[in-house]
Amino acid sequence: MTSRKQIEEKLEELVVIPIEDPLQKLKDFIYEEFENIDTRELRGFVKSVIKEKFKLREKDVQILLAEIKSAENKQKLVKELLETTEIIEIDPVMDYKEQEGMIYTFFKGDTKYVVTSVGNVYEYEECKDKNIKLKSMSTSMSKLLPKTVAKFIQRKTKVKISEIYSKLRNIIKKYVFLEDENIYAVLVTWIIHTYFFKLFMYVPYLWLNGDKSSGKSLILSLLSKFSFNAFSSVSVTEATLFRQVDRDSSVLLLDEYEKANAGIGEAITQILNSGFYVEVAKVPRNIVGSTGDYETKLYSTFSPKVISRNI
Repeated sequence: MTSRKQIEEKLEELVVIPIEDPLQKLKDFIYEEFENIDTRELRGFVKSVIKEKFKLREKDVQILLAEIKSAENKQKLVKELLETTEIIEIDPVMDYKEQEGMIYTFFKGDTKYVVTSVGNVYEYEECKDKNIKLKSMSTSMSKLLPKTVAKFIQRKTKVKISEIYSKLRNIIKKYVFLEDENIYAVLVTWIIHTYFFKLFMYVPYLWLNGDKSSGKSLILSLLSKFSFNAFSSVSVTEATLFRQVDRDSSVLLLDEYEKANAGIGEAITQILNSGFYVEVAKVPRNIVGSTGDYETKLYSTFSPKVISRNI
Protein backbone atom coordinates (compact mmCIF):
# COMPACT_ATOMS: atom_id res chain seq x y z
CA MET A 1 0.00 0.00 0.00
CA THR A 2 1.16 3.53 -0.77
CA SER A 3 1.88 5.52 2.38
CA ARG A 4 0.16 8.82 3.17
CA LYS A 5 3.47 10.65 2.71
CA GLN A 6 3.96 9.15 -0.77
CA ILE A 7 0.44 10.19 -1.78
CA GLU A 8 1.05 13.75 -0.58
CA GLU A 9 4.35 13.87 -2.51
CA LYS A 10 2.57 12.83 -5.72
CA LEU A 11 -0.09 15.47 -5.13
CA GLU A 12 2.64 18.10 -4.66
CA GLU A 13 4.02 17.14 -8.08
CA LEU A 14 0.59 17.70 -9.63
CA VAL A 15 0.32 21.11 -7.96
CA VAL A 16 3.74 22.24 -9.18
CA ILE A 17 3.18 21.19 -12.81
CA PRO A 18 0.74 23.52 -14.66
CA ILE A 19 -2.37 21.54 -15.63
CA GLU A 20 -5.01 22.72 -18.12
CA ASP A 21 -7.63 20.30 -16.79
CA PRO A 22 -6.84 19.54 -13.13
CA LEU A 23 -10.13 17.70 -12.58
CA GLN A 24 -9.34 15.14 -15.30
CA LYS A 25 -5.81 14.79 -13.98
CA LEU A 26 -7.16 14.10 -10.52
CA LYS A 27 -9.55 11.49 -11.92
CA ASP A 28 -6.55 9.75 -13.53
CA PHE A 29 -4.69 10.02 -10.23
CA ILE A 30 -7.55 8.34 -8.37
CA TYR A 31 -7.60 5.37 -10.79
CA GLU A 32 -3.81 5.05 -10.68
CA GLU A 33 -3.68 5.01 -6.88
CA PHE A 34 -6.99 3.28 -6.22
CA GLU A 35 -5.50 -0.16 -5.56
CA ASN A 36 -2.65 1.31 -3.48
CA ILE A 37 -4.64 3.17 -0.84
CA ASP A 38 -7.61 2.46 1.41
CA THR A 39 -10.79 3.86 -0.16
CA ARG A 40 -11.89 5.49 3.09
CA GLU A 41 -8.54 7.30 3.33
CA LEU A 42 -8.76 8.24 -0.34
CA ARG A 43 -12.15 9.85 0.23
CA GLY A 44 -10.65 11.78 3.14
CA PHE A 45 -7.85 13.00 0.88
CA VAL A 46 -10.35 14.29 -1.65
CA LYS A 47 -12.43 16.11 0.97
CA SER A 48 -9.43 17.74 2.65
CA VAL A 49 -5.95 17.68 1.07
CA ILE A 50 -6.96 17.53 -2.60
CA LYS A 51 -9.77 20.05 -2.17
CA GLU A 52 -7.44 22.49 -0.46
CA LYS A 53 -4.38 22.08 -2.71
CA PHE A 54 -6.35 22.43 -5.95
CA LYS A 55 -8.92 24.86 -4.57
CA LEU A 56 -11.78 22.70 -5.78
CA ARG A 57 -15.42 23.65 -5.67
CA GLU A 58 -17.80 21.40 -3.75
CA LYS A 59 -19.23 20.28 -7.10
CA ASP A 60 -15.79 19.05 -8.23
CA VAL A 61 -15.26 17.27 -4.91
CA GLN A 62 -18.52 15.35 -5.45
CA ILE A 63 -17.40 14.40 -8.97
CA LEU A 64 -14.16 12.94 -7.60
CA LEU A 65 -16.02 11.07 -4.86
CA ALA A 66 -18.29 9.60 -7.55
CA GLU A 67 -15.16 8.48 -9.43
CA ILE A 68 -13.95 6.68 -6.32
CA LYS A 69 -17.31 4.92 -6.03
CA SER A 70 -17.17 3.94 -9.70
CA ALA A 71 -13.62 2.57 -9.33
CA GLU A 72 -14.72 0.68 -6.22
CA ASN A 73 -17.62 -0.95 -8.08
CA LYS A 74 -15.35 -1.92 -10.98
CA GLN A 75 -12.83 -3.45 -8.62
CA LYS A 76 -15.58 -5.45 -6.92
CA LEU A 77 -16.88 -6.69 -10.28
CA VAL A 78 -13.40 -7.71 -11.43
CA LYS A 79 -12.89 -9.65 -8.20
CA GLU A 80 -16.21 -11.46 -8.63
CA LEU A 81 -15.39 -12.31 -12.24
CA LEU A 82 -11.98 -13.68 -11.32
CA GLU A 83 -13.51 -15.81 -8.58
CA THR A 84 -16.25 -17.16 -10.86
CA THR A 85 -15.86 -20.86 -11.61
CA GLU A 86 -15.51 -21.50 -15.32
CA ILE A 87 -18.40 -23.46 -16.81
CA ILE A 88 -17.37 -25.78 -19.64
CA GLU A 89 -20.06 -26.19 -22.29
CA ILE A 90 -19.79 -29.37 -24.33
CA ASP A 91 -21.71 -31.30 -26.94
CA PRO A 92 -21.83 -34.72 -25.24
CA VAL A 93 -22.18 -36.62 -28.51
CA MET A 94 -18.78 -35.48 -29.76
CA ASP A 95 -16.68 -32.52 -28.75
CA TYR A 96 -13.15 -31.41 -27.99
CA LYS A 97 -11.94 -29.41 -25.01
CA GLU A 98 -8.28 -28.78 -24.25
CA GLN A 99 -8.53 -29.99 -20.65
CA GLU A 100 -10.50 -33.14 -21.53
CA GLY A 101 -9.47 -34.00 -25.09
CA MET A 102 -12.08 -35.69 -27.26
CA ILE A 103 -15.47 -36.24 -25.60
CA TYR A 104 -18.08 -38.88 -26.48
CA THR A 105 -21.33 -40.29 -25.12
CA PHE A 106 -21.98 -43.89 -24.21
CA PHE A 107 -24.97 -45.67 -22.67
CA LYS A 108 -25.19 -48.22 -19.88
CA GLY A 109 -28.78 -49.29 -19.81
CA ASP A 110 -30.89 -46.14 -19.55
CA THR A 111 -28.06 -44.11 -18.03
CA LYS A 112 -26.04 -41.78 -20.23
CA TYR A 113 -22.37 -40.97 -19.67
CA VAL A 114 -19.63 -38.93 -21.28
CA VAL A 115 -16.10 -40.29 -21.55
CA THR A 116 -13.05 -38.19 -22.39
CA SER A 117 -9.64 -38.84 -23.95
CA VAL A 118 -7.91 -38.31 -20.60
CA GLY A 119 -9.99 -41.11 -19.05
CA ASN A 120 -12.64 -39.15 -17.17
CA VAL A 121 -16.19 -40.51 -17.07
CA TYR A 122 -19.19 -38.44 -15.99
CA GLU A 123 -22.83 -39.39 -15.74
CA TYR A 124 -25.02 -36.85 -17.54
CA GLU A 125 -26.80 -35.98 -14.31
CA GLU A 126 -23.58 -35.20 -12.41
CA CYS A 127 -22.05 -32.97 -15.08
CA LYS A 128 -23.60 -29.87 -13.53
CA ASP A 129 -21.76 -30.55 -10.27
CA LYS A 130 -18.53 -30.80 -12.28
CA ASN A 131 -19.17 -27.33 -13.81
CA ILE A 132 -19.94 -28.95 -17.16
CA LYS A 133 -22.93 -27.74 -19.15
CA LEU A 134 -24.29 -30.18 -21.72
CA LYS A 135 -25.67 -28.67 -24.91
CA SER A 136 -28.22 -31.46 -25.08
CA MET A 137 -29.52 -34.14 -22.73
CA SER A 138 -31.51 -35.97 -25.42
CA THR A 139 -28.70 -37.81 -27.19
CA SER A 140 -30.06 -41.03 -28.71
CA MET A 141 -27.08 -42.59 -30.54
CA SER A 142 -23.67 -43.90 -29.50
CA LYS A 143 -21.09 -46.15 -31.14
CA LEU A 144 -19.30 -46.87 -27.86
CA LEU A 145 -19.98 -50.01 -25.83
CA PRO A 146 -19.55 -49.98 -22.00
CA LYS A 147 -16.93 -52.77 -22.19
CA THR A 148 -14.94 -50.80 -24.76
CA VAL A 149 -15.01 -47.75 -22.50
CA ALA A 150 -13.90 -49.84 -19.50
CA LYS A 151 -10.90 -51.23 -21.43
CA PHE A 152 -9.99 -47.73 -22.58
CA ILE A 153 -10.11 -46.31 -19.03
CA GLN A 154 -7.95 -49.19 -17.80
CA ARG A 155 -5.59 -48.52 -20.73
CA LYS A 156 -5.97 -52.14 -21.85
CA THR A 157 -6.88 -51.09 -25.37
CA LYS A 158 -4.18 -49.68 -27.62
CA VAL A 159 -5.44 -48.21 -30.85
CA LYS A 160 -3.21 -48.16 -33.91
CA ILE A 161 -4.68 -46.08 -36.69
CA SER A 162 -2.69 -48.04 -39.28
CA GLU A 163 -4.35 -51.29 -38.19
CA ILE A 164 -7.81 -49.75 -38.30
CA TYR A 165 -7.09 -48.38 -41.76
CA SER A 166 -5.93 -51.78 -43.07
CA LYS A 167 -8.91 -53.66 -41.58
CA LEU A 168 -11.45 -51.24 -43.00
CA ARG A 169 -9.79 -51.24 -46.41
CA ASN A 170 -9.82 -55.05 -46.54
CA ILE A 171 -13.50 -55.19 -45.55
CA ILE A 172 -14.54 -52.71 -48.22
CA LYS A 173 -12.41 -54.48 -50.87
CA LYS A 174 -14.08 -57.77 -49.91
CA TYR A 175 -17.54 -56.48 -50.85
CA VAL A 176 -16.93 -53.72 -53.38
CA PHE A 177 -14.87 -53.73 -56.58
CA LEU A 178 -13.49 -50.37 -57.62
CA GLU A 179 -11.35 -49.86 -60.70
CA ASP A 180 -9.47 -47.00 -59.07
CA GLU A 181 -7.62 -48.37 -56.03
CA ASN A 182 -7.26 -44.83 -54.63
CA ILE A 183 -10.99 -44.68 -53.94
CA TYR A 184 -10.58 -47.33 -51.23
CA ALA A 185 -8.19 -44.98 -49.46
CA VAL A 186 -10.70 -42.13 -49.79
CA LEU A 187 -13.54 -44.18 -48.32
CA VAL A 188 -11.50 -45.51 -45.39
CA THR A 189 -9.98 -42.14 -44.55
CA TRP A 190 -13.41 -40.57 -44.72
CA ILE A 191 -14.86 -43.18 -42.31
CA ILE A 192 -12.05 -42.63 -39.80
CA HIS A 193 -12.41 -38.84 -39.89
CA THR A 194 -16.11 -39.05 -38.95
CA TYR A 195 -15.04 -39.97 -35.39
CA PHE A 196 -13.27 -36.68 -34.79
CA PHE A 197 -14.62 -34.32 -37.45
CA LYS A 198 -15.38 -31.69 -34.84
CA LEU A 199 -11.67 -30.98 -34.60
CA PHE A 200 -11.97 -29.28 -37.99
CA MET A 201 -13.74 -26.22 -39.37
CA TYR A 202 -14.64 -27.97 -42.64
CA VAL A 203 -15.90 -31.49 -43.38
CA PRO A 204 -15.81 -33.23 -46.77
CA TYR A 205 -18.84 -34.69 -48.52
CA LEU A 206 -18.74 -37.88 -50.59
CA TRP A 207 -20.62 -37.94 -53.88
CA LEU A 208 -21.52 -41.41 -55.22
CA ASN A 209 -22.57 -41.01 -58.82
CA GLY A 210 -23.31 -44.02 -61.00
CA ASP A 211 -25.72 -46.19 -62.94
CA LYS A 212 -28.53 -48.00 -61.18
CA SER A 213 -27.36 -51.26 -59.53
CA SER A 214 -23.71 -50.21 -59.81
CA GLY A 215 -23.05 -50.73 -56.07
CA LYS A 216 -23.76 -47.30 -54.61
CA SER A 217 -26.23 -48.63 -52.04
CA LEU A 218 -23.75 -51.32 -51.01
CA ILE A 219 -21.10 -48.67 -50.36
CA LEU A 220 -23.66 -46.68 -48.38
CA SER A 221 -24.44 -49.77 -46.34
CA LEU A 222 -20.77 -50.22 -45.46
CA LEU A 223 -20.38 -46.54 -44.64
CA SER A 224 -23.47 -46.79 -42.44
CA LYS A 225 -21.98 -49.74 -40.58
CA PHE A 226 -18.65 -48.12 -39.77
CA SER A 227 -19.16 -44.33 -39.72
CA PHE A 228 -19.92 -42.30 -36.60
CA ASN A 229 -23.66 -42.19 -35.77
CA ALA A 230 -24.62 -42.79 -39.40
CA PHE A 231 -28.22 -42.01 -40.33
CA SER A 232 -30.05 -42.70 -43.58
CA SER A 233 -32.52 -40.19 -44.94
CA VAL A 234 -34.87 -42.78 -46.44
CA SER A 235 -38.51 -42.07 -45.53
CA VAL A 236 -37.91 -39.35 -42.94
CA THR A 237 -39.57 -36.01 -42.31
CA GLU A 238 -37.86 -32.66 -42.67
CA ALA A 239 -38.02 -32.09 -38.89
CA THR A 240 -36.41 -35.47 -38.17
CA LEU A 241 -33.56 -34.73 -40.56
CA PHE A 242 -32.68 -31.43 -38.87
CA ARG A 243 -32.98 -32.82 -35.36
CA GLN A 244 -30.86 -35.87 -36.17
CA VAL A 245 -27.79 -33.85 -37.12
CA ASP A 246 -28.32 -31.28 -34.38
CA ARG A 247 -28.90 -33.79 -31.56
CA ASP A 248 -26.62 -36.70 -32.52
CA SER A 249 -24.04 -35.12 -34.87
CA SER A 250 -25.14 -37.79 -37.31
CA VAL A 251 -23.30 -38.61 -40.50
CA LEU A 252 -26.04 -38.32 -43.15
CA LEU A 253 -26.30 -40.92 -45.89
CA LEU A 254 -28.53 -39.61 -48.67
CA ASP A 255 -29.45 -42.44 -51.05
CA GLU A 256 -31.14 -41.79 -54.41
CA TYR A 257 -30.99 -38.06 -53.83
CA GLU A 258 -32.70 -37.38 -57.16
CA LYS A 259 -35.93 -38.98 -55.88
CA ALA A 260 -36.31 -36.65 -52.88
CA ASN A 261 -39.68 -34.88 -52.93
CA ALA A 262 -39.99 -31.12 -52.92
CA GLY A 263 -40.23 -30.71 -49.14
CA ILE A 264 -37.50 -33.07 -48.01
CA GLY A 265 -35.35 -32.14 -51.03
CA GLU A 266 -35.36 -28.49 -50.00
CA ALA A 267 -34.42 -29.45 -46.44
CA ILE A 268 -31.55 -31.63 -47.68
CA THR A 269 -30.30 -28.81 -49.88
CA GLN A 270 -30.27 -26.42 -46.91
CA ILE A 271 -28.36 -28.95 -44.81
CA LEU A 272 -25.84 -29.59 -47.59
CA ASN A 273 -25.32 -25.91 -48.37
CA SER A 274 -24.57 -25.00 -44.76
CA GLY A 275 -23.32 -28.18 -43.11
CA PHE A 276 -19.75 -28.37 -44.45
CA TYR A 277 -18.41 -25.26 -42.65
CA VAL A 278 -18.81 -24.96 -38.89
CA GLU A 279 -19.11 -21.15 -38.92
CA VAL A 280 -22.29 -21.20 -41.04
CA ALA A 281 -23.67 -24.63 -40.13
CA LYS A 282 -26.92 -23.37 -38.61
CA VAL A 283 -30.44 -23.44 -40.00
CA PRO A 284 -33.33 -21.60 -38.26
CA ARG A 285 -36.63 -23.37 -37.70
CA ASN A 286 -39.80 -22.34 -35.88
CA ILE A 287 -40.78 -24.63 -33.03
CA VAL A 288 -43.51 -24.52 -30.39
CA GLY A 289 -41.94 -23.19 -27.19
CA SER A 290 -42.76 -23.97 -23.56
CA THR A 291 -45.38 -21.18 -23.51
CA GLY A 292 -47.18 -22.57 -26.55
CA ASP A 293 -45.94 -19.77 -28.80
CA TYR A 294 -43.64 -20.23 -31.76
CA GLU A 295 -39.97 -19.47 -31.25
CA THR A 296 -36.93 -19.73 -33.49
CA LYS A 297 -34.38 -22.48 -32.87
CA LEU A 298 -31.05 -22.77 -34.66
CA TYR A 299 -30.29 -26.33 -35.69
CA SER A 300 -26.69 -27.39 -36.28
CA THR A 301 -26.12 -28.95 -39.71
CA PHE A 302 -22.39 -29.56 -39.31
CA SER A 303 -21.45 -33.17 -40.07
CA PRO A 304 -19.93 -35.32 -42.84
CA LYS A 305 -22.42 -36.44 -45.49
CA VAL A 306 -22.71 -38.82 -48.42
CA ILE A 307 -24.89 -38.08 -51.45
CA SER A 308 -25.78 -40.91 -53.80
CA ARG A 309 -27.70 -40.53 -57.07
CA ASN A 310 -28.39 -42.48 -60.22
CA ILE A 311 -27.28 -41.11 -63.57
